[in-house]
Amino acid sequence: MVMGAMVVCAALFPAACSNDVDDFCQQLKSTYDLTDLRAALDRDDTAAIERALGQLQRLDDLAPKQIRNDVDAVVSAVVGSVRAVVPVTGPNGENMPVDLRQLNAALDSVSTNSARVIDYGKKYCHLFGTES
Repeated sequence: MVMGAMVVCAALFPAACSNDVDDFCQQLKSTYDLTDLRAALDRDDTAAIERALGQLQRLDDLAPKQIRNDVDAVVSAVVGSVRAVVPVTGPNGENMPVDLRQLNAALDSVSTNSARVIDYGKKYCHLFGTES
């Protein structure tokens, strides 16, 4: 019976049945409000800022295929914004100055990507006002 339910789940809702999705959802739940990053920025704690950016990179790395590009766009915009104003190394070892024109272009279009990540979070992670 359990095996049959798993097959039905995988056939009807493949994204909702995956351990990879569970891992992504857990990471999204722990990072979506940027609490650690905001606190680190308030303290001007470079090491904590870099750790928080690393958490965002982990979110990017765990993103399911159907929203991977969207998560990447959002994470890149946040990381670029932080790095534009705080002299920290990026989560992938980036230490070159941020190209502000490129960052501005990314920020202009990131709202669409953000909306898709939020929709995914609502549907599969029970976030953003969907908790019972």
